[in-house]
Amino acid sequence: MIVGGFFVFSGRASFSDIVFMVQMQNDVSFMFRNLGDQIVQIQAGLAGAARVFELLDLPEEPKRLAPLSNKDQKPAADAGAAVKIADLSFHYSGGKQVLSNLNLTVPKGKMYALVGPSGGGKSTILKLLLGFYAPTSGTIEINGRSIYELTTAELRQLTAFVPQESYLFSGTIAENIAYGNPDAKMKQIEACAKAAYIHDFIITLPQGYQTKVGERGTFLSGGQRQRIAIARALLKDAPILLLDEATSALDSESEQLVQKALERLMVGRTTIVVAHRLSTVERADQILVIDQGRVVESGTHQELLADQNGMYSYLHQLQHAENTSLVG
Repeated sequence: MIVGGFFVFSGRASFSDIVFMVQMQNDVSFMFRNLGDQIVQIQAGLAGAARVFELLDLPEEPKRLAPLSNKDQKPAADAGAAVKIADLSFHYSGGKQVLSNLNLTVPKGKMYALVGPSGGGKSTILKLLLGFYAPTSGTIEINGRSIYELTTAELRQLTAFVPQESYLFSGTIAENIAYGNPDAKMKQIEACAKAAYIHDFIITLPQGYQTKVGERGTFLSGGQRQRIAIARALLKDAPILLLDEATSALDSESEQLVQKALERLMVGRTTIVVAHRLSTVERADQILVIDQGRVVESGTHQELLADQNGMYSYLHQLQHAENTSLVG
């Protein structure tokens, strides 16, 4: 500005020339200041686009699992079992062995719990039952039929799955519950919400069941999301229920409500529970301790506790000591 004033008074430039130059300087400076922000946005957009193209390039999920051999297609011998796993082995592509010659039979209407150290293969068993992966070897039979005889859609229609963090879509509460049965009437949705102990909360909202939950249910607490997921599973009414650490990420108050809802959900269904907190599976008909892809112990809660040198007893003592220290 000082130099511009000197040029004006000395007659070397007009006032309008100086104003023009100052304005041009501001415009150019603004452009360069925003250039950095634009580069960051472009890089973020390219990263997002790369992820989208990566998903689009993934192979389409097969309509049924490809059998390993003809013997895998034989019908199950034990039609009284809801789930029968025989000599099951599995490893992820290029990874180490996760399950090794696993055998498991779950009678209809019973609750079986899978516990043990992290990385032992518990959640992988559920993923195989849902048809997310095909076994490396061995057989899986659902209600007397090999999984290779079922389409992927039929296999998933037989199961209801409640994971540790349930996924909610950005629609309404009613739409998220109805995902378990898109043809359900509003009365059915409300009945399942009541059974999942979430109805009383929903009706306090200004828009009730038409309340938008936000992307991934961000407008709701963890316990509320889990109870909506349980209502969804109730509405689906599948004969086999798979629970993967369904209460482990919740506070004590939310866990109690979710646990009550799960107890209602389990009635009349075959249930397989993956659990970290052993207190949540004490009433299971059978508890299996999975370590390094194998069943190393099995029995009821009391039977396993009786073996003071066993892994279950050790894990139980460890959790009891942790809870005692937290209370103290």
